[in-house]
Amino acid sequence: MENINFGKLTGIGVGPGDPELMTLKAINVIKNSDIIAFPGKSKDESMAFGIAEKAVPEIIEKELLAIDLPMTKDTKRLRKNHENAALTIEKHLKAGENIAFLTLGDPAFYSTFSYIKDIVKRDGFDTEIIAGVTSFNAVAAKLNIPISLGNESVLILPGLDEEDAIFSQSHNLPDNIIILKAGKNAGKIREVLKSAGYSAAMISNCGLENEEIFNNIDAIPDNASYFSLIIAKKNYMGYNSPSALH
Repeated sequence: MENINFGKLTGIGVGPGDPELMTLKAINVIKNSDIIAFPGKSKDESMAFGIAEKAVPEIIEKELLAIDLPMTKDTKRLRKNHENAALTIEKHLKAGENIAFLTLGDPAFYSTFSYIKDIVKRDGFDTEIIAGVTSFNAVAAKLNIPISLGNESVLILPGLDEEDAIFSQSHNLPDNIIILKAGKNAGKIREVLKSAGYSAAMISNCGLENEEIFNNIDAIPDNASYFSLIIAKKNYMGYNSPSALH
């Protein structure tokens, strides 16, 4: 179904919160797109749009396309939502309009955009991804620590249950663990990490006005906001200089 007169769908990573972390390429694509799409019922409730607007104020002059994607764990409903979103987007692509779809962080990392992009691509339209700064890259930079060094392993988890099997065999633990969206389980995660011998730090709402930094594992609270990310390490001394984590 490919047609040179059709528009293109581009996923734009706006980063975790700080608009200054948006890439020049992301900004240029936004400026040159006909339509700005974003998840949410309106621009006022879209974090991604709010971040992009601070970096590209003229975005408000573009045609805006809110894509309502209700949160659900029902896989059939999720698939239906993604199909509906793709259908809405494809109507504009068929009219030859280029669409920039804004996403938090990076579009290729735990992003709803990937599901929609795959459907649009399946249907024969041109798609592209513009990389964005991930939440864990931003948190590591803010904490002034490396994510990994040398040959160290890194494990990234979307969350962690108290009984997570990863910690059941202490002889095979990763050197570094990144735990996304710690939220209400922050306290449980803290205790599991401590019992496994890790040091850790956490940032909530990195790059946003309500950012909170917890510089060591004992400072991590029992409950935290949804956008809370923990970086845990087995052996990090920071070359004996003052650092987060210890």
